[in-house]
Amino acid sequence: MPAFLLQFNARFGVPAAEPGSAYRPLPADFAPERVFCFRYALLAQPHGVVGGHDPRVAEAEHTVRLGEQRLQLLPDARRASYARAEVAVHEHLDGGLAVYHQGRCLAARPAPPEAPTLRARKLPRPPTIAQLPDAARPRRPAAEHPWRRSSQAAAAPPPRQGPP
Repeated sequence: MPAFLLQFNARFGVPAAEPGSAYRPLPADFAPERVFCFRYALLAQPHGVVGGHDPRVAEAEHTVRLGEQRLQLLPDARRASYARAEVAVHEHLDGGLAVYHQGRCLAARPAPPEAPTLRARKLPRPPTIAQLPDAARPRRPAAEHPWRRSSQAAAAPPPRQGPP
């Protein structure tokens, strides 16, 4: 192949009309990692395009999910919470993820696989005493039970002392 290219260029090559590069210089504020990436939108809640980004909505647990990956959004000086905020998720060509809110890159870290739920769980309540079957209900001790003797003695008036 290298020999073919040398022969091809020698036969068909033409010198440039003007010396120098034909490419324009990049602007000073150009960020290639924001251009050469994949941007994702939340399909369950489409919000339209905002500022050129496809928005996703951060979950109540301050996380954003992209497939199986979850990122936890960290608070910063501008905002303490990004829960339910519209964000754009960028997947870079090296596989890294970045989250943007209103054009700013947010601090994020991998979230635990099962992030704790911030809401109270709806568990079945234990039955009340009235709902228990008779065999499971607590029973009162009998009148002659030793526990009752001490309370009966305290409630009874002291015996009279005096002439018979």
